[in-house]
Amino acid sequence: PVILGTIVPECWDSSSIAVMEIKKLKVGDTVSDFWDFMIYLKLSDYPKNNTLFEDLAQLFWNIYVDCTLSRAHGLGRRYIISKKYTT
Repeated sequence: PVILGTIVPECWDSSSIAVMEIKKLKVGDTVSDFWDFMIYLKLSDYPKNNTLFEDLAQLFWNIYVDCTLSRAHGLGRRYIISKKYTT
């Protein structure tokens, strides 16, 4: 079971990749690339970048919570991730 306050690495990675696929982001090929981009958006002085960060972060959170619920209780939606991002 998932313990509150812990990150589920499989859900973190699959949720990050799902956001890149859903939004068709061309920020790189790895989860690290995605989070580097998110940090850039968050720290940007441009309000549009901050708004984009908030939108992407909310989408990520929704997918991540669904994933953790699915893993812990069999609830939540399941997202299919392209083979491009898996090894």
